[in-house]
Amino acid sequence: MEKEHFEDTSRLIGTESETRLLECSEAGEKSYLHTIAAIRDKEQANNLCRQLLQKIRNAEKREYLLNMTTVDEFEFSAKKVPARVAAIHIAAYNGNSGVVRQLCQEYGVDANCSSETLGEKPKKGITALEWAARKGHTEVVKVLIDNKAEVNVSRPTDGVTPLYISAQEGHTEVVKLLLDNNADVNANPTYNGPTPLCIAARSGHTEVEKLLLDNNSDMKASRTDTGSMPLYVAAQVGHTEIVKLLVDNNADVNASRHTGATPLYVAAQEGHTQVVKLLVDKNADVNALRLTDGATPLYIAAYKGHKK
Repeated sequence: MEKEHFEDTSRLIGTESETRLLECSEAGEKSYLHTIAAIRDKEQANNLCRQLLQKIRNAEKREYLLNMTTVDEFEFSAKKVPARVAAIHIAAYNGNSGVVRQLCQEYGVDANCSSETLGEKPKKGITALEWAARKGHTEVVKVLIDNKAEVNVSRPTDGVTPLYISAQEGHTEVVKLLLDNNADVNANPTYNGPTPLCIAARSGHTEVEKLLLDNNSDMKASRTDTGSMPLYVAAQVGHTEIVKLLVDNNADVNASRHTGATPLYVAAQEGHTQVVKLLVDKNADVNALRLTDGATPLYIAAYKGHKK
């Protein structure tokens, strides 16, 4: 927001009646508070939020405004989706820590109130902490935790936690902050069971992987639907640094999926030569058979044409 726009908005808040300030904007659903919570300039957002809420003197009307929801677009799993959110969720998503602090500390907004995505596959129970963790806003995460946000809150539909989301997105500082506040390092979504360690391995976030290992993450925990462990998924996508990190921390190089496919097998299948070399150097069984058909790492590499 430009300085002039900020000054115009401030002047508008100062001159409008309390009733008018409670009305939605011309867009139909957004209140002044929703719009302010989305402002990218943190100082401006904080100042305008304070000015607006001080202008609303009626307690019941202010409570209504604080908890009123609107529909807005948010980035979710690499695409834009509509979500029904309150001002605290918008502020958390946009990194406005001052607004979040005001809403919680001065006006009693529940840090654990939830929002939801809309559309074909709606996700319910998304708290401000998850929105902040998803975007890597460490300061907002800290403010929310200081205001009794539940670090191990999970979505009722799929069991996803803020730690899982921040590990998936590679937000190292957020992961560290959550772990320092007793986030469950092995909590996993109910829909297929990958732990934060497993999802960080798949996403290639080495620093996050180190943090999780330093906090006693279980390397043997596997996806419930496939049996895939962190080493397997890192080998499958070719993240050599993470493979090395896991085997240096005594991950079982021959641990297999339900099918019997080992990390060496899947690395050979995908043509990840450096991962294959590393696993062979760590005594991976080059003749391990896949249970379903007896295929070996050599067989699948030849079949796929991976000469190296």
